Amino acid sequence: MKRKILIPLAILVVIIAAIAIYFTQKPKEPETIKIGAILPLTGDFSLFGGWLKEGIDFAVSSSNLPVRVIYEDNANQNAKSVSSFQKLVKVDKVNAVITARTPTANVLLPLINSHKVFTIFTFADLPRGDKKYILNYHFPIEDEITALTEFAFKKIGKKAAILTVNDDFGRLGADLFEVKFKQLGGVVIYKDMFSQVIADFKPIVGKLKNSNPDFVFVIAWEQNFLSLTKSMKEQNLSIPIVGPNVLSIYIPLVKKYLPLSYFTVSFYDVGKKNPHYEEFIELFKKRFGKEPNMVHAESYEATVIILNALKKTKNLSTYFDNFKQYEGIFGKIIIDQERQAHFPLAIVEVREGEKKGVVWEFIPNP
Repeated sequence: MKRKILIPLAILVVIIAAIAIYFTQKPKEPETIKIGAILPLTGDFSLFGGWLKEGIDFAVSSSNLPVRVIYEDNANQNAKSVSSFQKLVKVDKVNAVITARTPTANVLLPLINSHKVFTIFTFADLPRGDKKYILNYHFPIEDEITALTEFAFKKIGKKAAILTVNDDFGRLGADLFEVKFKQLGGVVIYKDMFSQVIADFKPIVGKLKNSNPDFVFVIAWEQNFLSLTKSMKEQNLSIPIVGPNVLSIYIPLVKKYLPLSYFTVSFYDVGKKNPHYEEFIELFKKRFGKEPNMVHAESYEATVIILNALKKTKNLSTYFDNFKQYEGIFGKIIIDQERQAHFPLAIVEVREGEKKGVVWEFIPNP
């Protein structure tokens, strides 16, 4: 009788032991990486925000990692950027954040340092201060203006006009251009700023025309740039426009009105041979059925960089202490002590709404 009882018990013990071994030795499911993305998905910058999102989504889908991106729409408003960041950190407990634009950088930097959540910026110029928990993966406006002032002074003329949007980026760009152009020996004979919501540029273009500059340095956003170039066309003002990369993104929008122009672009955008870029173009077109632009490319690569880092460690601040250069779709990128990326740049001539060729090059100094 005892033997009959002991045999089933022994079998039961073996089964329980086998189950225990299975569950203790079973490989653990990889932990989901949570990335927060604060983007202008609605409002005046929704087109830009949509491009950023496509770049991020493409990077995540190409990574083969268990990644969840939590999107927050800041509608290009500082207050919403702040509340979005706080939600991502306190509620969602993300591993890192991706965002964009200079006003967002200015308002979020103190919060980033306070909460110690690593954040990567695109299309931003960051203020001075502690950069322990950030990487700014976009060429600074100072690099663009160094190239633009030298080119304009040597190749176009000595009399400049400056016309920029009245926001953080526009004010910074206007001041830098004026200082650097004057240092070269040029003069600024007209300077003005406009509201982001302005629609009628006729009075400003009239003043610009009367000042008779050799060229005009411009920083504008989508609808501003369209209204400005249309008004220049209507008033027969054909002086060259000189401007940073953001203007090159809007070439298809303003093609009918754009005079001879010169814009900074990344080397990737002007046919420089780069196998990383060529592969990116091919795969992006297969996924979305269209050519990527600079916004797609930059948000894609910023996401790739942060995912590569998170594969190795959660201590991103220490990881990026040793992140001094990167070879990717933009070529060789130099990262300085302020965690600021410096890209190889070119100035491209735009004639009749088409990019015609490189007229100037800028290579960052390691």
